[in-house]
Amino acid sequence: MNTEEKLVSLSEKYIFNETVASLLLLLNSALEQKSEGRKFEENYNVSEDLKEIRRKIKNYILSMDTVLLDGEVRKNALEECIKMKKQLVSIYKIIYRYFAKLNVVATMVSDEVAVRKYKEDSNVKDKKIELSLFYRDCVEFLQSSESENELMHHIGELFECVPLKMTREKYFAIMEKSLLEAFKDASKGEIEFSLEFFANTCAPEFSEGYGKYFPEIADFLKERSALKLSELSDEELSEEFESENEILDTLNKIEDYCQLMLSDINALVILFYMGYSIEEMSEENYGYTDIYYKICEVIKEDEEGAFDETLNEMLDDYIEPLLDKANALNEDIMKTLKKVNDFSKFSDDTLKTLSTEGFIRSCFYEELNTEIFNYDEKEGETPATETELKAEISKFTKHIKEYFLSLPNSIRRSAVRKLIGSLPLAALDVHGLMDYIKDGIDNANSFEESLLIIDKVGAVFAANGFDYYTEEDDDCGCGHDHHDHHHHDHHCDCGHDHDFH
Repeated sequence: MNTEEKLVSLSEKYIFNETVASLLLLLNSALEQKSEGRKFEENYNVSEDLKEIRRKIKNYILSMDTVLLDGEVRKNALEECIKMKKQLVSIYKIIYRYFAKLNVVATMVSDEVAVRKYKEDSNVKDKKIELSLFYRDCVEFLQSSESENELMHHIGELFECVPLKMTREKYFAIMEKSLLEAFKDASKGEIEFSLEFFANTCAPEFSEGYGKYFPEIADFLKERSALKLSELSDEELSEEFESENEILDTLNKIEDYCQLMLSDINALVILFYMGYSIEEMSEENYGYTDIYYKICEVIKEDEEGAFDETLNEMLDDYIEPLLDKANALNEDIMKTLKKVNDFSKFSDDTLKTLSTEGFIRSCFYEELNTEIFNYDEKEGETPATETELKAEISKFTKHIKEYFLSLPNSIRRSAVRKLIGSLPLAALDVHGLMDYIKDGIDNANSFEESLLIIDKVGAVFAANGFDYYTEEDDDCGCGHDHHDHHHHDHHCDCGHDHDFH
């Protein structure tokens, strides 16, 4: 068997395996929805839009056996599932903006918590901080970037750690210069898409549809935006911190609910796209047909009620080998692909099979938090002209300026840092950033504020897997105390380690 034949054989097996796995995972999800979904919808005030998507998924599961046997019906079902997916992604984009808003609000709160903890700690002022080593580590972290894009991202991350101390004019000059550089080869559509994303990091409530879904969360965040943290007692601040963690937990549960629906829709897309009947998918194990009809009987019942737990166990026993086989096939496919030097020599049928495999793979593993940031490039798009680019940036800048002016001072400071931290900071190089960090530490309002900057930078190091300390440092003989040159304790509960998206 030559390389092309082997690759086709492996891809066909992978496609069939993942289609069967999609059916069984869909059934497993239906059981979970039966036992937990209704409770979630009642507890979290789920909108009718989302409930309707869930109902359509359920109906397609129940009619799966007949839909797969009729080509025209199957085609229509596939088209509707693709529409459902687009609708779900649009809804989740609005929900995701709550994460962005919470990030802005929580940063303001967590900074205040951290500074107060430092002040309460009598040992803090005795801490030895080797700033020269800290600055060296910052430079090494930036120099460890594997690409220009990664470097700009890291510059933005560190920039966000420092309280903004520059004129309004300089801030917007840096922003506009960075955007001009970042989008010089982008299409108008891509520019618009990206600027909307940047706006959502700091001004999510200005976006269309904000507050439509789970409005109680939008109301909570609005109230928190007006807080004067300096006027809160330690107990009140602690309560505020806990309430924001509770909202984060709620948002994570909503995200899981939406992700489950996306996985279900993608499973339906795979099944309707491939068109294997229930019987064809059960050729290797007749138990698949049996469990399909048993689960259909369970989910037909409107009552929540209990169901035979052995169904879950059977599904687990069926699914695990399929996933193991998928991993093994994938490994073989990757090894075989390494032997291919020229795909143009493959037949059209082979290329079609490989394309189908790629499509199935992307559907099977797709995540909402990736999908909402994917720009769907249109055919024939060309780079925007300089005039078009400047016009889009000008419009964006005007929008952001108006928004910042509407904010209370405390949350404005947080919002402007979030925005600049999300941008590809092409306007700053390593030298310029280090000057900015040094100036921020030297001119901090207090010793505690300078510690906060260092702690935040340490958190960025950790998040990126940058190891600024190794065991070998203990005996290096340089005369520095490596243990103390960073203050950050990754388990200190200082308040600024929220795991936001």
